[in-house]
Parts: sequence; structure tokens; C-alpha cells
Amino acid sequence: MKRSVRMFVVLLLVGLILMPAQSLAQASNLAGVGLLDDFNRANGVLNGNWSGNRSKYRILNNQLYVNSNASNADIYWKTALGVDQEAYVTFVDVKDTATEQNLLLKAQSNRTWGDGVIEVLYDANNHVVQVWTWEWPKGWVKYGDDMPATFADGDTFSARAYGNGFVEVYQNDTLLGARDITAWPHYAKGGYVGLWFIGGRGAILDDFGGGTIIDPPYQLVDLQLLAFNDYHGYLETSGNPGPGNVGTDPAGGGEFLSAKLTQLRTGHTNSLTVAAGDLIGGSPFLSGMFHDEPSVESLNAMGLDVSSVGNHEFDEGVVELLRMQNGGCHPVDGCYFPGNPYPGANFKWLAANVVNDVTGETPLPPYWIDEIDGVKVGFIGMTLEATNTLVSQSGINGWTFLDEADTANALVPELQAQGVEAIIVLMHEGGSQTPPPGAVNACVGISGPVVQINNLLDPAIDAVVTGHTHLPYNCLLNDPNGNPRIVTSAYSFGRVVSEINLVLDHRTGDIRRDLSSATNHAVVRAQLTADAAITAIITKWKVISDPIGKAQVGTITADIRRAFNGSAEDRSSESNAGNMIADAQLFATQANGAQIAFMNPGGIRSDLIFAKSGAEAVDGIVTYSEAFTFQPFSNVLMTMPMTGAQVQSVLEDQCQPAGSSRPFLHLGVSVGFTYDLSKTFGPVDHDNNPTTPPANSCTSITVSNIMLNGVPLNPADTYMVTVNQFLADGGDNFVTFRDIDPSLRIGGGIDLDELIGYFAANSPVSPPGTDRANELP
Repeated sequence: MKRSVRMFVVLLLVGLILMPAQSLAQASNLAGVGLLDDFNRANGVLNGNWSGNRSKYRILNNQLYVNSNASNADIYWKTALGVDQEAYVTFVDVKDTATEQNLLLKAQSNRTWGDGVIEVLYDANNHVVQVWTWEWPKGWVKYGDDMPATFADGDTFSARAYGNGFVEVYQNDTLLGARDITAWPHYAKGGYVGLWFIGGRGAILDDFGGGTIIDPPYQLVDLQLLAFNDYHGYLETSGNPGPGNVGTDPAGGGEFLSAKLTQLRTGHTNSLTVAAGDLIGGSPFLSGMFHDEPSVESLNAMGLDVSSVGNHEFDEGVVELLRMQNGGCHPVDGCYFPGNPYPGANFKWLAANVVNDVTGETPLPPYWIDEIDGVKVGFIGMTLEATNTLVSQSGINGWTFLDEADTANALVPELQAQGVEAIIVLMHEGGSQTPPPGAVNACVGISGPVVQINNLLDPAIDAVVTGHTHLPYNCLLNDPNGNPRIVTSAYSFGRVVSEINLVLDHRTGDIRRDLSSATNHAVVRAQLTADAAITAIITKWKVISDPIGKAQVGTITADIRRAFNGSAEDRSSESNAGNMIADAQLFATQANGAQIAFMNPGGIRSDLIFAKSGAEAVDGIVTYSEAFTFQPFSNVLMTMPMTGAQVQSVLEDQCQPAGSSRPFLHLGVSVGFTYDLSKTFGPVDHDNNPTTPPANSCTSITVSNIMLNGVPLNPADTYMVTVNQFLADGGDNFVTFRDIDPSLRIGGGIDLDELIGYFAANSPVSPPGTDRANELP
């Protein structure tokens, strides 16, 4: 990575001036910097590890004696060392007549005039230390002013040269000064260490050492990142559904997520809490009913610092998202607490890849920079490029969602120009273990867009916090340079917190990936005490939500559920929930002449559970809050004319484009509509880019034997089809709907209102079954 070394040196030197003197103390022998020669041999001969003008030195009484005044009284330790080096020697007898007593650092060969050398020179006559470099044909170049110093017998003279072009000089354990030598072309190379004396005849030395420096005490800074994603306003844990489980353990919900964050922060001086989008939208009744103001209030109380936007942040459009960030009362519903208007989010939402079609500006900042103990850390936040296919078009007209990797990579040099080398991406796009959901701390068979995006992200990006798929993983994925990079996802609804322990390097301003690590922690409710601050927020909002939410809207005879693969929601399979909503929408739009209705699986956010969830008198009651949580997006229903061929094309659109997070989306279909379905999956090179591996995708789909009320669908005939506005606009890549002239749409009611009307007219409602799509082998 490129480094803004000069700025770093200025900041470090200022810091050193301000720091108490005792804080500069260094150990004489750091890890990896050992004693090379203690001279404890009485035969007067230097051993075989020395090269150069060995005749100018000899061993005397188990110490090194300088027996020449010659200008080339130089010797080198023959073992080549790394790019971060130290050399030191203890003076037993310092000669005031010596004009040069040099520690040689990074000689590029074991000859005096190799490809370059750094000298740290002590002039005992004038009591100063200087830093010099030599290269052909420029010759000797001095860096910085003289550093006043007087060495006495028993003092240790040491110097350290770092691979970022930074040289430090020490007397014993005290830093005398530091010099920036980046103008010298060899600063980042390794080499040898040694000694060189002029006019120092009779000087006696002891304990010569050197080696590759490993992490001086002041060099490294710990930064804890606590990350989560897809919170979706899940403040509560009670009710059907709650946030769910991790394995068999009930987990998540705002009260316990907050408690886990507090627990994990304990003992960490530097800690930031970050998120990867979908903090609002698709929320349960308590938050969704109030445009997710409760969700933001709870996140403020949790101490969230920064988040990317996700697709659900755009459910109500860009203007409403800006209100959620900045505050103010809802333009239609007003202030829920007139004396206490909504204040906005204390955290920063980032939207790097969302740009205005006219101005090219982003609606929210593309990145955020924080400074941790003098090291700048940058966060780039973005949603998935396909967001425009996942939300209603009316709220995002005039905005474009850009490629995730291209966006992040373009911002890297902009951040580096501001002195930021530690870069983390918060990205609302993800992947899946195989099979899902997988263990929360595993990375088994990881696939999906996150893999391809990671392979394209600039190697300067050090970690990626992801979301969107509602699945957990904790991965080390190689960047384009082959270096492992942390990539995490924390399930959903506050069920997991990713703890990413980063190690920042003061010298480089970068993240030491080799020392950094990540752990996914399950938020198991039985192991935590609910955070009283979040409980108070829940109580506050329930005062106005309970009278609405507890109202009975209908009854059911059994659970009406989404499809699941184990404990993970499975949007690729037919579900009772999807078919029942389609039935309700067909019922609601009969006056429009509707014959068929379709429902997208992503619009169903919970299950209707037969067992009572609260104060209901008996099982089977569906309350308003349960119906709202089940279908929370307030989409308008649309009925439109479609040919039989277009209806078939819609069913074929269930096979999603190559590289999609979910390769197949199974539509709910209304009563009386049936068809045969055959589909295949496999790896597809979705972007024609040799640097990214093929993604698991839907590779083929065959739809046949389409029947409506027992009669084959005629491709040439016209049928009236009802969908919600999201699907009518081509959401979820159901692009066939876009072929229908919008002027032909006949409006219906709000989907939630019509669902409640369906319950009122048809209760008790039974699960409709999952036999409308006949899946062929």
C-alpha cells in the first residue's frame, strides 16, 4: 500500500513532544532484535559472521577493540536482515576524539559501497548524532538537523530503520530523534548491519546486536470493531415471530443485542460499533408501524457509530431515508410524540454507490474517517448494486446504484490522499455457506456475490463487513494480491455480533492483518440480561402501539409459514405464506377482473403462528401487529392485462440473473393456478471476468403445463393479473412486468389493508398448501 509517510512523521514527532518522557522508554532488546555478538572470547579473533575490514578490530578482554583510525574501519554482520532493522552497541570506552562512530543500517551488500547504506553517526567531538544515506552517484546525503547527545561509558547507542522510510535514534532507552528518509530510494530494502569508526582508535565496545524489528511497544494500536447487519427494527424478543434462534438457542432482539455489545466492549480502550445495512425496513409492527423511528432510537442507545445503507433503507425512498438520518416528523403521520420530535440518527449512514443522475452526488456521505490514537481509519459504506431491483421505483427515481467493487476501489486513493491506509468496507451484499445457514463462526463452501466482490476489491481494503443474505459466516478470503482479508456476516435481527479485533500500525497507518482476527458471537438471550435502556424504548412505543396492534383481524386453523431450509428462510421454494397472500390479493381485486395473483417471497417478513403469542384469548387469533409484521411494506396492489405468454415469462423470471444473492425466487400463486416447474443450478461466469470465479446460479428453467382453473393457459389470450407495485415495477428482476404499459394498470388497495379484509371475510383461514407448482425432477 502507498503510505503518506511525511504526514505520519510530523504527527508522530508532535506526539512524541507531547508525550511524557517515560512513555518513550524502549526495551534494549525487542522481539526479533537479538544479541549478535557479545565478544566473549579471549582469542582476539572476530568470528566468521563478520565481514569487511575485520583487521581494524580485535577482541580484547571479551570486548571489541577499535585498533585503527582509518576511514574504512568498517565491519558488517554477514546475515541479511529484513526491511525493518535495528542495530545497537554498548560503549565501554568512548573516545572524544572520534569524529565518526557509526551504526550501519541496511547496507544492501556486505561491502561498504553496495547499493546503498544508512549511517547513524555519533560525533563524540561535537556531541551530536546525525542520519546519513549514501547512493551512487549522489553520494552522502544528511537528513534533518543534528541531534544533541553525549554518550558516556556504559551507554547503548542504537538505531532503528523501518520499511516506511522512518529512522529512529536512541541513547539507552530514550528516543533522541526520528528522521524521514523516503527521498532515499533504498529505504524499503533489507540488508546488513554493522560498525564504522573514524578517529575512534582505542574505543572499546560490547554487546553488538541487531535484527528485524517486531512491533515496538508504541507501534501497535488495538481497535475493536463490533459489527452486525439486517437488524430490521427487531427491538422485541416476544411475539410471533421473535428474532429466532442460533441453533436451538433463542437469540437476538434489540434488548439483548445491546447487552452483548456492552459486554464485548468491556476492557477495550478503542471500540467502534458498525453495521452493514437494513437497519430499518421490513420491520416488525412495533418499529415498522412508526416508520422505524423506534429502530433508530434503539440503535442510538446501543452506541452505533456508522453503517452502510442497505436496500431496505430505500423502502420509503431517498427523501424518507434523509429524514431518518437527519430527523424531523413524518410528512404524513406527523410527530408521534409532539413534545419530543424525532431527532434523527446519531450514527452515520454511508451510501458510496448511490448517485444522483443529474449531479453525480451521493445522498449521504460515501465514507467516514475516524482517528484512533493518531491512526486514521476509513469506512466505505454501500448497498448492493441490485438495490434498484429490490425496492419500489417511485422512491428512487433519479438515482443510480453503482457496482460495489468499482465504487470502493475508486475511493481508495481519495482516502489515501487524506492519510488513510486502514480501510474497511461496510457492504450490504453477502453470500452463503454450504449448506446454509452454517455454523456462525465457520466459512464452509462460501459462495455468492461476496466472493466475486472480494476478489475485485483493491488490496488496500483490509476488511469487509457484509449482510443482506441473513446468514452468518466468518471468513478469511484472499485479496487480489493473495493476502488473507477478513470478511464477516452476523446473521440477522441481532442474533450475532461480529467482533473484529484489528491491530493498527502507527508507523504505516495501516492494519496489521497478520495480527488481526474476527470472532462471531451468538447473542444467546439466556446468557444475557436485557438492556434496560432498550426496554424503556420498547415500553415508550408500546403505549401507542398496543391499542392498535392487539386488535384481532382474523383467525387461522394452523401455522401459515414461509419456506425454510433447516432454520434458514428459503425463498427458492413454494410456501403456504406466499400462496395465501396471493389468494388474498386475488380476492381483493376481483372487482378489477383479476384472474391470477402473484406474490414475491421477499415481501413476506414473518410467519403466522397458530399458537397465541400474547394476551389473545385462544390460539389461532391473528392480531393487527402480526399481520403488519407478516406483510409490512404497504405496497399498492395493481391489476394489469397480460398475455398467457407473458405470464409464462414471469414464471421463468423466477430464475434470477447469474451472480444474484438468491439464484431462484419462488412466487406465491393464487388458487386455481398451477404449473410444472423444472430448474437446474450450477456455477456461471456472470461477469466475463477471469479474475472472479463462477457464481452458483440458476442455469435453466422450464415452465410447462400451465393451468388456470383446470384449463390450459393460452399464450395468445389475455388474462388479468394482480401483483403489488414492487413487482409491477419489475422488482426482484421480474422484468416481464415492465413490458406492460403502466397506463393499463388498475389500482387496488394497500396490500396490508386488503390482507386484513381477506381475513375478515374468510376467517378462519387455512394454509392453502404448496402444490400449485409441481416441481419435476
